[in-house]
Amino acid sequence: AAHAKKSLATQRAVMMQANHVGFDFTVFELIAMGRYPYVESLKMQSEKVHKYAAIMDLSNYLTRRVSALSGGEQQRVHMARTLAQLNAFTQSAKPKLMLLDEPTSALDMRHQHALLSCVKTFVEQGNSAIIAIHDLNLASLYATDAILLHNKKVLQSGPINTVLTEQNLQQMYAMKLHVNPHPYNDAPMVFSQRQEFL
Repeated sequence: AAHAKKSLATQRAVMMQANHVGFDFTVFELIAMGRYPYVESLKMQSEKVHKYAAIMDLSNYLTRRVSALSGGEQQRVHMARTLAQLNAFTQSAKPKLMLLDEPTSALDMRHQHALLSCVKTFVEQGNSAIIAIHDLNLASLYATDAILLHNKKVLQSGPINTVLTEQNLQQMYAMKLHVNPHPYNDAPMVFSQRQEFL
């Protein structure tokens, strides 16, 4: 059973929105935890940690304590750990699954796009990713399909351009919204307007 769990850990990984770390690990140590399911030399482990740290723009953070990082930096560390666990961007016969809960909530704009671009590349290599995200425009730019959840029920699901419609979104959010095509990408963009709530 333990062997099966380790094998499963190489095929699917979860990144939670809140990742409390109980010990004062360094960035290197936390990313290296993603390599736990693999039998490999310390040299190979180090190479993998450096690879995924670089992808998440963390090469200069490896000796720093995770507790000393900002929320966005910590989010990037956990994403690097997730990539390390899945041995992402290497050839694999089995498709892999990444489950991400609000992975961009603490990131600046550049790192939001960098993370989602990374996920898009992962998916284009034959894998899957399921992301819970509130930023509809980021979702629209990077996702192929969407599920709108409203009051714990599926309001709409399908290709993103059939889901992110003014009718669906106004029903979901009970406010006036506008959906227009992105000027450069094939993606619907959602615009809100000032509201009177008082």
